[in-house]
Amino acid sequence: MKRTLTVIALLWTACTGVRAQEPELHLERLPAAVPTPTETAAPDDASTDTPVRQRKPKREHRWQFGINAGYLHSTADWLVVAGGVEHNDRDRIRSHPGLTAGFSASCPFGEVWTFDTGVNFSWWGAGYRSSSVSMRTERYTVDIPVLLTFFERDAYIPVFLQAGLLTGIVAGGTIRVNGSNEAGEWTPRRAGDSFNRLSLGLVLGIGYGHFTFQFIQNFTGTWNRDMLHAWEAFTGNTLSRQRARGYSLTYTHWF
Repeated sequence: MKRTLTVIALLWTACTGVRAQEPELHLERLPAAVPTPTETAAPDDASTDTPVRQRKPKREHRWQFGINAGYLHSTADWLVVAGGVEHNDRDRIRSHPGLTAGFSASCPFGEVWTFDTGVNFSWWGAGYRSSSVSMRTERYTVDIPVLLTFFERDAYIPVFLQAGLLTGIVAGGTIRVNGSNEAGEWTPRRAGDSFNRLSLGLVLGIGYGHFTFQFIQNFTGTWNRDMLHAWEAFTGNTLSRQRARGYSLTYTHWF
């Protein structure tokens, strides 16, 4: 009996120790729920699948202004009727250096074109020499060009071409002749007594960067009727045609 009670006491003690060593269950708190942001609805005309195409910026058609100056070389063609025979007196005409300066204006249109105009003040000069007569002329004009310019926007070499018309208004000038004949001495003549007031010509040009080379051919005659009659009375020769042409090399500074 005593042995039985001892076994029961030992079993009771063992069970009590095992219960005391049972691990405790620790429950962790769940993190608070993060509210999901409200999705913004895309516009009706927008598509997330199709990429948006960006348009190329349009070229602004604005006027651009500048100043120009350069060298002007002028000459002339004279057809002379002497003794009933017509011949060209070009070999007797000598060119004198001249100058040109003024304001320029340019407006682009399209992709490769510009409209160019402006106001230039030009000095034209030429001389004439024969066995009996020598003459020197100076003419000051206000010129208004009307040009179209073609250029290549992405060209490696910035070369451009020009073509158009040039209208000139005589602002002054003189004619001096050395020589005499039976009609008497030649008296100096002013621009209004000698030159045509208006002139019209063709302009062809080529340029590189800020430099422009132009060829100018006038359609209208240089002298008026009074000058033609005075020349015929003094020399005995008739001028059937007298037209001027010029070559200019100018530099333009654009603002």
